[in-house]
Amino acid sequence: MLEPQIIDYVVSSGSEIGALLFGLYIMYKKLHRLQMENQQQIAEKVESVATRANGFFDVFLDSFDFPAWVKRVVVTDSGEIEFRTHFVNRAFEDTFEKTRVQCIGKTDLQIWSRTVGPMLVKKDLAVLKSRQVLVDIDTFENNLSLKSKRFYIYYQGHHWVVGFAQEIEEPTDG
Repeated sequence: MLEPQIIDYVVSSGSEIGALLFGLYIMYKKLHRLQMENQQQIAEKVESVATRANGFFDVFLDSFDFPAWVKRVVVTDSGEIEFRTHFVNRAFEDTFEKTRVQCIGKTDLQIWSRTVGPMLVKKDLAVLKSRQVLVDIDTFENNLSLKSKRFYIYYQGHHWVVGFAQEIEEPTDG
């Protein structure tokens, strides 16, 4: 430890250099403490802004009248890629009759049937690998088919797949 050495030097030498070193050390400790306090205040402000932003994002996606979802890409300890549901909007809940509690933090394999889950994972992997928008038809339980659009985002050090689904428009004659 540096502090006892400086104190011993100041006490034993009685020199002005020792007193100066001790003063510099005290100033360093105060600056270090201020820096730590500032970092804590900055972290609290960032967390506050992020919380407000997440709340705004929730309200924003909930305003859509079509299902929307956000999945975070997670690499497991075994090296597998998972798409963990981070958010679903109200229209998602209403359309698929699945609550946020049933979906948040879970993969498609945990949320959907044995036929739907793997199909959704395959499409998310295609988006992740290509970094391109994927527009396709998804067929869910009860033969519900929707036109879906998925896209990739890299945000705050994480990879995300975001998507939404709409009813398939029937071609009109004429």
